[in-house]
Amino acid sequence: MVDVLAARGPVAIRAAPAATGAAAGNGARHFPRDVSIPAGSTVVCVAACDSRMHRSDPDRRFAMAIQKITPFLWYSTQAEEAAAFYAGVFPDSRVARVTAVPGTGSTKLVEFVLFGQPFFAMSHPRTESFNHAISFLVSCRDQAELDRYWSALLEGGGSPDDCGWLRDRFGVSWQIVPDDLIAMMADPDPVKAARVAGAMMSMRKFDVAALRAAYAGAAG
Repeated sequence: MVDVLAARGPVAIRAAPAATGAAAGNGARHFPRDVSIPAGSTVVCVAACDSRMHRSDPDRRFAMAIQKITPFLWYSTQAEEAAAFYAGVFPDSRVARVTAVPGTGSTKLVEFVLFGQPFFAMSHPRTESFNHAISFLVSCRDQAELDRYWSALLEGGGSPDDCGWLRDRFGVSWQIVPDDLIAMMADPDPVKAARVAGAMMSMRKFDVAALRAAYAGAAG
């Protein structure tokens, strides 16, 4: 039996006591451990598909997040180094697997996770470089978090840019922003929205308090 659910937010499926009696005989669904599901994922719950498999290996019962779209970054040589760097910047992040592609010389595929979001990277010679056409936006709850990611991503040779943008040392662009910035600029009051946009355009690294003061109309 397979149930498909749509996860509308961060979901944790908690371990439940093992089913007993009639419930166990009917293939009642339970999970052997906590499983975190990224927001927006499709969740496939597999229950009692093969009772023989379950009896021999209870940990094979699982909830699986299916990632339909995964960012894929192409580096000339530094995919593994870049993935390790990013995993050291953000929580809930890790390098999951590095695969040397057979018959290709130096080509590697790197699977990594940032904030629970899967990514792929590849090392393979190329002539193109990263540019501002693609960037990753990091939403920050306060100035301390914003400062931390800004400084960490600039480490080792990154370069700051205007309006909360920066390039890391691998050439990848990031936007480090307060988590309410877009909502403030989308305010139906055009005067409020314009004040925020004007303040934003004058900044490099964002000053969260100044942006919120501009939104509120406080004298600067």
